[in-house]
Amino acid sequence: MIQTLATTTNFVIQFNDAFPFAKQRAQKLQQSAEAELATLRSWFENTIGFGAANPVTLLVLRCSQMIQLRTNGPKGVCAIDRDPGESCVCI
Repeated sequence: MIQTLATTTNFVIQFNDAFPFAKQRAQKLQQSAEAELATLRSWFENTIGFGAANPVTLLVLRCSQMIQLRTNGPKGVCAIDRDPGESCVCI
């Protein structure tokens, strides 16, 4: 089942609790997401498009679930694949 770990200024961080270590991976995302976004924003001088009114969802799940999400999920789903066959982060 999809669980929400945290909501930050710019992100909603979720994970599939049926997947071993998904919560720990989501916690790592929580620790770094805001700082990494701040770095990217400074590089590209971006100050719009994010925030509480428009949060980005980071979802940790199995790659096979992500493939299904890409096929049947909402338009505009982008994914970062890590450790193919084990875990993925879906944005």
